[in-house]
Amino acid sequence: MDDFKRRVFEGFNSQTFMHHIGAELTAVEEGFIQIELPFDDRLLQQHGLFHGGVVATLADNAGGFAGHTLMDENQQPLSIEFKINLLNPSRGERLIARARVIKNGRRIKVCEVNIHALNGEKETHCALAIVSVIATEQTLNRGR
Repeated sequence: MDDFKRRVFEGFNSQTFMHHIGAELTAVEEGFIQIELPFDDRLLQQHGLFHGGVVATLADNAGGFAGHTLMDENQQPLSIEFKINLLNPSRGERLIARARVIKNGRRIKVCEVNIHALNGEKETHCALAIVSVIATEQTLNRGR
């Protein structure tokens, strides 16, 4: 496994919140990440759609880890800005977030994230986000 892939999988697997909601890292390439989230009643809002906060969480994480694939070994990603457009209702068997780095700056990476809801074999484009991450030169400590 390429070193950047190992680092991305380690980082993703250390996120207890992503495990809590059931998210899975399903693809890692240079400048590209895919995260999938299976349907779960606990992740819905009152109309039976995936909650917008869940959709935004996927966008934030996918963008951050896409940027991480292009960072040096001693760098960690930290989101500094993101904007999301909710395009269609997020109803389906699972959500799929695909993030691609569109600007690979020295410290700041800008990523485009497309989130689709999967129903059978049909994908509905339900969100588009732009996520900016900065490469930090330190190991981030857990809160408390």
